[in-house]
Amino acid sequence: MEDQIGTDLHNFLTSSATTVEWMPDDLRRELSIATGLEKVIAAALEANKSIVIAGTAGSGKTHLIRMAGSLKKHHVVPDLAALPQTEWSRLFSVKSSVVVAGNEGAFLTGVRKNLPGFSSVIDALHALQTGKDFVGKGPVVIDAAGYDPAGNHAIEKILQLPILMKYVDAKANPQTLAAWKMFTDETVCRRLPVLEEILRTTVVSQGRIIDIPDLLDFYEEHPESVRACLEEFTSGWDLSQGVKSRLNGL
Repeated sequence: MEDQIGTDLHNFLTSSATTVEWMPDDLRRELSIATGLEKVIAAALEANKSIVIAGTAGSGKTHLIRMAGSLKKHHVVPDLAALPQTEWSRLFSVKSSVVVAGNEGAFLTGVRKNLPGFSSVIDALHALQTGKDFVGKGPVVIDAAGYDPAGNHAIEKILQLPILMKYVDAKANPQTLAAWKMFTDETVCRRLPVLEEILRTTVVSQGRIIDIPDLLDFYEEHPESVRACLEEFTSGWDLSQGVKSRLNGL
């Protein structure tokens, strides 16, 4: 791929970057996958409402802002923590609309300082986190950290993006190409969110971050639970005999 987008993609994939904040907008659009949050933001912008996007680093706050379209009517604060606190008290003024992104801790700081609008943001955020309804007159609040894209087969969609498939065909060695094509198999891709969901519901409650060793340990410690969940979710799938054998071996 000799075009500029292909060059930008290669530079990103071979760099040490862990976020996409610097990524060119053309490449961002090629790699973007709709999550449903975009429609929420678009509706809020159309209604000229303020928007708060809360989440930890890497949860997609900057990506959502840059994919939001025209923000000419809104004052954009991409990182609340980086904004001088002397300016926080004017953020949620009824005279202007804002798009503010930041981690929950920064918004909690605003609550502790009794700054206008921050309490409503935290109340809405906590309602989202606990699955409760919230009715308020404050900004539209989005919990980017709590959104689970894997539940919508995001891994499968990412691996099948045309720009990535083209890149693999042009750049990958035979071993990488074979591994990549294995992951585009529908059965394998659709099992990943199920496995993540099984692990998430048992590990997150213990306050630990999920990683691959956790998954492997979970297989060994809870074989019956894993097999039962997989059988429930995969009963309608056309699994190969090899996959069935591996599931039965858990």
